Order: sequence, then structure tokens, then C-alpha cells
Amino acid sequence: MNKQLKKSEITKLKLKEAASQLFVSKSFDDTSIADITKQAGYAVGSFYKHWKRKEDLLLELWYDATTHFMLATAESLIQTKTFHEFSVHMVERVLMYGNDPFIKKYFAARYSLEVHDASGMSAAFDLYVKNIYQQLLFLHHKTESQQLWESAIAVADLLNGHVLNANNFGENSLAILEKEQLVRIVEQLII
Repeated sequence: MNKQLKKSEITKLKLKEAASQLFVSKSFDDTSIADITKQAGYAVGSFYKHWKRKEDLLLELWYDATTHFMLATAESLIQTKTFHEFSVHMVERVLMYGNDPFIKKYFAARYSLEVHDASGMSAAFDLYVKNIYQQLLFLHHKTESQQLWESAIAVADLLNGHVLNANNFGENSLAILEKEQLVRIVEQLII
């Protein structure tokens, strides 16, 4: 790798770290590009070598965090040996994700909706669903099942919807399920 490219990657990483910290401590809306570059120790121009807008950086940070969550959850699913363990594990992972300080700030940010690139997450979400499906096949001692594929999609949709609702409406809303309720519903979907 050439030296200039490596330096550019280090700069980008430091800018992302600074932005993530500031978005959590101050909020996305109260953080300027100048704040980010100052905390990272760079000139403002360095920001524009990597992103056009602050929203692009926010989306990249969210994509990184969400992809990491989905992959880590998928990898850890193989540790579950029963339907109940699977259900508890999935719910606990999603609650952990939804309570992550950066994720909470992401959902609170006011940015234009057109920056949200749904296609950018589809590969990670597909892998997430496929791993849920593979673990359901294992738990059911099957090699293939359309019903379990649909259950895997339903579990992923239910839990992702829960995170969105909890962050959009607040945990005190009557429309937000408790952990035990989520576990019961996931168990009903997979058995």
C-alpha cells in the first residue's frame, strides 16, 4: 500500500472516531464539520476529501455500526442450542443495539431522508437473515424449509422494527414491547 493512501485511511479513521464521539456527546445537529476536524487534529479540507456532507459521514458511521452488529449477531447465533436460547439471544442483541449511544443519537438526528441508502444495507441484512435461517434449520434438524425462511425474515423484521419504534416513540410508549414479550413472540415465530 502506498504511503499517501495509508495516510488518507488513517485520517479518515480519525475523523470517523472524532465524529462518533461528538455525535454522542453533543448530537449530530450540534456538531459542525469544523468541530469534527478540530477534535481529530486536521484542517476542515481533510473532511471534504472523504465526504461531501456531514450526513454522508453519519450514514457511513451508522452503516459501519449496523453491519458490525448484524455480523456479530449472526456469528454468535451458533452458540444457541434451544428455541428459547435463540429467542433470548436475538432479543438481547437487538436491545443492546437499540440502546447503543451512537445508534440512539443516529435516530435522533435531523437529516434529509434522501441520504439514507437502503441498498447499502441490503447485503448485511441479507446475511443477517440467512444466518438466522441457518440457525433455525439447525434447531429444527432440517436442511431446507420455506416456512423457516419466512420465520427468519419475520424475526429480523420484528426486531428491527422494535429498535426503530423504541427510538422514534420512546421506551415509555404503550406501543413498545418489553423484553419478555419480544422473547415470547420470537419463540412463537420460530417453533
